[in-house]
Order: sequence, then structure tokens, then C-alpha cells
Amino acid sequence: MERVCLCCRKDISEKRSDAKFCCRGCKEKHREDNNLERQKYKKEYSKEWYDKHKNDVDYKDGQKKYNQEYNKSEKGIEKRKKYHSNWYNKHKDESSLRCKKYRVARAEDLKEYNKQWRLDNIQEESLKDSEYAKKHPDKIREKSRRRRAKKLEVNEIFTSQDERFVYNLFNNECFNCKNKDNLCIDHVRPLSKGNALTVKKRLCIVCFV
Repeated sequence: MERVCLCCRKDISEKRSDAKFCCRGCKEKHREDNNLERQKYKKEYSKEWYDKHKNDVDYKDGQKKYNQEYNKSEKGIEKRKKYHSNWYNKHKDESSLRCKKYRVARAEDLKEYNKQWRLDNIQEESLKDSEYAKKHPDKIREKSRRRRAKKLEVNEIFTSQDERFVYNLFNNECFNCKNKDNLCIDHVRPLSKGNALTVKKRLCIVCFV
């Protein structure tokens, strides 16, 4: 009896008795074609079954319970992370615009929520702030200057880049004694009298030693 390949219909009489394909390529192609047909059938069957049972109360409760358990499982969490990551990469501009509109529309609510969250997690936030201060002392000094200037109603714009420029200008050493430890920028014209700290105005580097 003549035997032929299930994919390309070539004669495979010379191959072993249980062979169904002439080569690996035919076997993989046949599997892919069958998978597509199987997926199509499964999709149609699932849709038909859902339309038939969508109003069934027991089905709804069971589906809800299954979804809740699946979402809490490791597989479900990983799948949702991957989905959200892919969606965000495709819609970055849309997502950014939506977040911006949301923050503007609910600015007061977000401010109150963040304040309450910080109070509820005071220890965690304090630890985070102390670690940030150690890593970014220039940013902390900049924030402190802005706070003092705002309190005294002085329009001061002196960034951490400006601070680095001044330090480099004085070779990172005290103007008086050339010491390189415990340095700070000195207001020759004090902030308390309305003199904002800027690169154009008179200032120098001094130490506390």
C-alpha cells in the first residue's frame, strides 16, 4: 500500500512504517496549519459557549472567583505586568497626557492624599529622605535656599549647577584660609535684606573651621 506525506503528498513508502511526513519541515508546517485551525475552532466554540451562558448567575460568580484567584497568582501578576508594559511602550504620549490632565484636575485631592500617606508611613519616608540627602547634598541645599528665599519673599533662582560653578571658580577651597572642608557659599550681601543669591552678584566660598 502506497503511503504519502500528510503535508506535501510525497511518497514515503521507503520510510519506516509509522512515518507520516517526508521531512521535519513538513511536520512543522502541518503542525502550524493545524494549530491555526484549532485556535480558530476554539475561539468560535468559546464565543458560542459564552453567548449561551453569559446570563447564568452561577457562571458569573464562578468566573469572578476564578479571575480574582488568577489575578493574585504569580502567573497572573506577571502577565498583567507584561501587558501594561507593552501598552505603555506603545502609548507613551497618550499616557503622559492623560496623567497630566488627571493631576491638574485633582491637584487638591492628590496633595491631601500624599500628605496623609506620608503621615501614615513616616518612618519609611524619613529613611528614604535621609538616604536621598546623603546621595544628593547639593539638591538639599538648593531646596533649603528656595525655602528661605520664599519665606523672605525674595525671587532667588540659584540652582545646584550654579553652586557647582561657584565652587569650581574658587577651586573648591575657602576664600580666606584655603581650607577644603566644611565649605559653604557666603552671601556677601545678605538674603535677609532682600539680596537674592545669583552668580552675577558678589559671593564667595568660606569654611566653618
